[in-house]
Amino acid sequence: MIPLRQRIARGLSLVGHPLVALPAAIALSAHLHGGAGLWPVLGALALLGALMSAFSAYQVTAGRWRDSDASQPGERRSLHRFLLAILGIACALAFGLTGPSDLSLGLAVSAAIIALASLLSSWLKLSHHTAFAALGTALLWETRPWFIGGLLFVGLVAWSRLVLQRHKLIDVVAGAGAGLMAGAALWAARAA
Repeated sequence: MIPLRQRIARGLSLVGHPLVALPAAIALSAHLHGGAGLWPVLGALALLGALMSAFSAYQVTAGRWRDSDASQPGERRSLHRFLLAILGIACALAFGLTGPSDLSLGLAVSAAIIALASLLSSWLKLSHHTAFAALGTALLWETRPWFIGGLLFVGLVAWSRLVLQRHKLIDVVAGAGAGLMAGAALWAARAA
C-alpha cells in the first residue's frame, strides 16, 4: 500500500501539472476579470496539451522515454526541443493573428521558461510543475487573496515534487523563481 504522504504528493503533482494548473489559473484570472479572451487562450492550451500528450505517448511507446515524466537528461532535452518548437510556432501564429495579446505574450513567456530550463539543464533540472504553477499564480497578482492562495499552491506543488523525488530543492526553487519572473514580465508587457 502506498503511504498517505506519497498519495497526497501524487495528487498534488497531478493537479499541479502544467497542463492542468496553468489553464485553471488562466480561467480563474479571466473569470475574475469578466471572462475576456478566455476561450482562445484555453483552446490554444488544449491544442498544445494534445500535441504534448501525443509526443510524450509516442516517446514512451517507442522506448525513447522511460515514462511520460521525461525525468532523464536525454528525455528532458528532447522534451525541451519539442516544447520550444511548438511554443515558438504557436507564439508566432498568435502574434501574427492578434498582435501582442495575452495569448501571444503568455506563449512567449512560457517558451522563455522552457528555454531557461534547457540552458540550466547542465546544472539543475528546473521543475516545470513549479514554474508553471508560479506563472499561473502571477496571473492572479491583482487579486491578492487568490495570489496568496496561489503561492501556497506553488509551495504544495514544490513539496510534492520533492516527496516524489522528481526534483531537488534547487530545482523547485529555480522553477518557482522562473515562473514568477515570467509572470512579472507578462505583467510588464501588458502594461507597456
